[in-house]
Amino acid sequence: MKSIKQLYYLLIDLDRWAYALRIPVLFIPIVLLLYVQTWSVLAYRTSRFVHLLNFKPLKYLFFLPLFFFRKFIEIITSNTISEKADIGPGFYIAHTGAIVIGGGSKAGINFSVRQCVTLGGGAEVHGHPVIGNNVVVGAGAVIIGVVSIGSNVLIGANAVVNKDLPDNARAVGVPAKVINEKGSYGISVRNYWSVYRD
Repeated sequence: MKSIKQLYYLLIDLDRWAYALRIPVLFIPIVLLLYVQTWSVLAYRTSRFVHLLNFKPLKYLFFLPLFFFRKFIEIITSNTISEKADIGPGFYIAHTGAIVIGGGSKAGINFSVRQCVTLGGGAEVHGHPVIGNNVVVGAGAVIIGVVSIGSNVLIGANAVVNKDLPDNARAVGVPAKVINEKGSYGISVRNYWSVYRD
């Protein structure tokens, strides 16, 4: 079930922090106490889990408590991540604050963002970004409209991306331009998870 996968993905998400601290797999939930940005990931994954449920009575049962839980997390972290966004396992928020990820946005494995990042649809163009695997988005960057971002891409701080970027690109500026093809860096994962062994 797609909804159950979200709970598995949550463990992989949290393991990005745990692995950096060399915390064993069994103690992954401890990072929820250490990093406030993990709360936004928890809120997103639980909301996505409920959103993907096929059994409507369960959706109605969870709606009210989940609504207040999400609002509480949004107030604490200043992050808004739509449950309609489709983000792969290994989702990582390096620094919290003013992150907005709109419904319809898609991202692959090991999607990493910093504070003040915006992903969403443009006012004139209906549609959202589609982002590949192992993409790192710098602080204050904006990815807007119907754009396709390849895998292993690094988007610099405060860049505005409104056009497609190829695999392994490093892009900076307003509008963002590719400056080289050295790709992203700094993504550390534990090969324990099956998504990394496929």
